[in-house]
Amino acid sequence: RERSSTAYLMQRAALLRGDNERAELWRQTTDRLRRKEAVDSAVSQVLKDNPKSYWALVIRAYQFAERGNPHQAQQLLKSLPTAKDDDPFVADLKKAVRTRGELPAKDRIPIELF
Repeated sequence: RERSSTAYLMQRAALLRGDNERAELWRQTTDRLRRKEAVDSAVSQVLKDNPKSYWALVIRAYQFAERGNPHQAQQLLKSLPTAKDDDPFVADLKKAVRTRGELPAKDRIPIELF
C-alpha cells in the first residue's frame, strides 16, 4: 500500500540528488496520497462516531457498491432522506448504483461537511 510519508521521502531523496523533475513527480504523488488518506480518515471517523448519520449511510452505500453489491447499496440509498438538491457526490453515487456505472471518485466525498 502506498503511503504519503514514503512518497514524501522519495521526493526529498530526489531533491537531494538534484533531480527536480523526479522530485516534482513525487510531490504530486505525495499530494494525491495525502488527499486519499484524509478522505479515508474522515470516512472511518464518521462511521465510528456517528454510524447512523446521513453521511455514514452514504459511505456504507458507496462501500457496498465498491465491493460489488449494488443491491445493498441501492437499499441504503433508498433509506436516505429525500432531498430536492442532493450533494453532487450523492447524486452521482445514486446514478452510478442505479445504472451499474462507474462510481464517483472517493476523493469527491465532501469531508468538509462531516
